[in-house]
Amino acid sequence: MEAVGKVIKELDIDSEFFRQYIFKAVDVITCRIIKLLEINKISEIFIVLKEEEADSSFHFEDGKMMDDELFRRVTQDIRECNNVFDKIAIVLKEVHSLSDLADVFGADCFYNNEYIDVFSAFEDFPISILLSRIKTNKAEYSEGFNNSDEMHLSESEKEWQNYLIRYIESIDASRKERIVKMAEKLIERNP
Repeated sequence: MEAVGKVIKELDIDSEFFRQYIFKAVDVITCRIIKLLEINKISEIFIVLKEEEADSSFHFEDGKMMDDELFRRVTQDIRECNNVFDKIAIVLKEVHSLSDLADVFGADCFYNNEYIDVFSAFEDFPISILLSRIKTNKAEYSEGFNNSDEMHLSESEKEWQNYLIRYIESIDASRKERIVKMAEKLIERNP
């Protein structure tokens, strides 16, 4: 907690939202790291990004997916929360795979701008993976879905995917470019 306070001060984080989020998340993340270190499974904390070559190639290993019963419990816990910080803490503690994360987004657990808050909690790589999963035309992703893709999506899936696009459009240009490039690489590898 002392280190987190120093980071907040050093980075001059003024946003009360981000300060609260950081302090709440540090407890959850610390417990997860300690547990995973004890059982020598630190790679399962969420995702693993391995740099393979100097040309910034990467390899993604998704974490273990939840069984149906655990998934139902986690989504119910998220739905019962009134505070987005608590919802984010549950996601960080319980969701270990991006497949599950996409399913949680499609399970009516978040509403309106809560999606933006959740996306803000993630680094570039998970965001790029989510972007690559929404199966938009990579050259025109910000214009939304093409009709053939949209027909197969539930309203919840359309909602979180549209909020993801809004979030990406709202971030600074250099970060947006990094995320889009990573998503394009992922799409090329897994068409």
